[in-house]
Amino acid sequence: MLLRQEMSGAVKHVCSGVADQLASLNSKRSSSSSGGASLEQLQVVLHLVTSPFFRPAVVDGQLVQMLAGFLLAVPADGPEGEAGSAAEFRNTLLHVLEALSQVGCYRLVCC
Repeated sequence: MLLRQEMSGAVKHVCSGVADQLASLNSKRSSSSSGGASLEQLQVVLHLVTSPFFRPAVVDGQLVQMLAGFLLAVPADGPEGEAGSAAEFRNTLLHVLEALSQVGCYRLVCC
């Protein structure tokens, strides 16, 4: 149970870092930010939401709302040198959302 709690905290931390990075990318639109690291960490979230063991602990309405916000905030085309990172992030984000839809997590925001 403790491991699940730790991973739930890790997901919140990763999502917070991703939100900060997306805000930075959208406000500055410069390649001077240290960009990709936070965005690449979304892969951790993907692995945890596809795990039958961790999913109940890490998926909640707040996570679904954050992911929806990421979808709206991810730049369609990143600054020079970050376009690949933005595309990879977008693909990972879509995989996370697909995984949630396949296990019926839509009930978290509907009910």
